[in-house]
Amino acid sequence: MYKIALVIVTFLLVVLANSPQAHAATTDTVEAGAKFRGKLVSNPGKSERPVTTQKLIDPNTATVNGTSVAVYDVWFDMLGDTDGDGYYHQFDVNFDLDTLYSHQRVYVIGELHGNTSQVLFQTEPYTLNGDSGSDSYQARVLLTDGYPSDQYELSLTIYDADTDAALMHYDSQDDYQLATLYLEDSSRENAAMDSVGLYELGFELSRDLDGDSYFTEIAVDIDADAPGQQRWVYARISLIDPRNDWTEIKTSNDFLLQDYSSNDRYYTRLVLDYGFEPARYRLAVQIYDADSGSLLLTSTSPGSTPLRLESTDWDNDAYVVVIEEEYYASGSGGSTSLFLLGMLCLFLLANHVRKSVK
Repeated sequence: MYKIALVIVTFLLVVLANSPQAHAATTDTVEAGAKFRGKLVSNPGKSERPVTTQKLIDPNTATVNGTSVAVYDVWFDMLGDTDGDGYYHQFDVNFDLDTLYSHQRVYVIGELHGNTSQVLFQTEPYTLNGDSGSDSYQARVLLTDGYPSDQYELSLTIYDADTDAALMHYDSQDDYQLATLYLEDSSRENAAMDSVGLYELGFELSRDLDGDSYFTEIAVDIDADAPGQQRWVYARISLIDPRNDWTEIKTSNDFLLQDYSSNDRYYTRLVLDYGFEPARYRLAVQIYDADSGSLLLTSTSPGSTPLRLESTDWDNDAYVVVIEEEYYASGSGGSTSLFLLGMLCLFLLANHVRKSVK
């Protein structure tokens, strides 16, 4: 009986492991030759409009092509070229998809084509909201090995997340820039193998008691890589104010970087107790070698995404004075009440004087 149950459980695990949706749920992975992390972003070049049933997609065209989705925009941010030879080992590809419906769940598979073609990433299922730009997706890719210096083409295939049906294939015939990617893996970057790179610097703001849109808590997420090695490091985290002055807010304990793993991420949540006036700050991270204390890298958040922060001594919700107003009924009721109150005071005063005379 137990053997039968074990066989059934094993069969179900195999089915789940080979399910496209099971693979689609992965957002932070190291595949053969590439590292990928995905998240939702907003399209800065697209003005937001209320979601309606009238979308950018022509219903007649959608009927002919058998698809309910369209690619509104694709843009790249080329991030990593250590040796400056024009071939990048790290980049972001951002895509803004629209749907004929108010809401539709999809996932996207990106393939890189050179001498050979291979899957580069697969997003988790996510929801498209009509023709909104706030549901755009950013795939951050780092090529670790297996990609010689060359010109590559990226293609995107969009799938329905509920049925796994292919909805659309998008490549350089639709957008020429997808065929102009000059790439190489990080092992071909002519940099010292003992170098350390920053794959991602993320942050999240929280706690705003007085509702002024300046926050007192910040969570910092650091994903650094040590290509081909294991290395003990520590991090110093600072805030840069509008005057470009640096204030350190955290020095981490030592932590171990292991090649391109994402399991060695460093995460911390900090509360700004005092000393930070309401302002737009930038985040700075410096990573040091734990043995020698030498500075390995410095990275700062872009000025285009400021951190609206203040310390708790500026978060003055405890000192807010609430003034309650008294309202009187319309008409002369309020004046009459005051008149009667005055007459009562005069009567009591006269009565007191009369008793004193006696």
